[in-house]
Amino acid sequence: CVDNEDQTDNTVDPVSGGSSSSNAFTYPKVGDSITSFLNPNLFQDPETIHNIKQQLRAGKPVMIHNAFQPEYAEAMYQDLSSAEGAFELHEYAHEQDDFSCYHYNIYDLQKYTPLMNATLELFNSTATKEFASELSGRRCGGQTWPAASWYKPGSHSLPHSDWADQRTVAYVWHLTKGWKHGWGGHLYWMSETS
Repeated sequence: CVDNEDQTDNTVDPVSGGSSSSNAFTYPKVGDSITSFLNPNLFQDPETIHNIKQQLRAGKPVMIHNAFQPEYAEAMYQDLSSAEGAFELHEYAHEQDDFSCYHYNIYDLQKYTPLMNATLELFNSTATKEFASELSGRRCGGQTWPAASWYKPGSHSLPHSDWADQRTVAYVWHLTKGWKHGWGGHLYWMSETS
């Protein structure tokens, strides 16, 4: 889990970090690696990389505060905010699988903005997948499937598995500004037997 929130819950935070002093943001280009957009104060530190690898390879969640360069996070935040009209309500409740959700998503890639598409290309690049494989110790060569979500007051997702189509790694990039602990919205990691 990566985030660029102002305030966060530190319950599952094996790694913390500072801010970047990078210059103005430029869009990712085809073939770029995610490493070019990560916070260098974190990802150039061998101890941080070691901690992330250790947690992921043990099957544990990793929350990385301020993981991306602030300029990139801000650009994505503004881009998603400007696309609010493209988010559609996704509501699901089914007793048989004991799951329900109520939140807003953009699943139609045709509604993605240029920056959202560039970011998808970044996450789908061979270089990014090699980086994810190196960190996690898992094969990450498959397709990256995005789901831009907007959780508004009252939105929720009950516990569920993100395992689908033999997915080996899942990520969440939180872009909430001024988040307050009392609002909820926490990401909880549960064992398969919970």
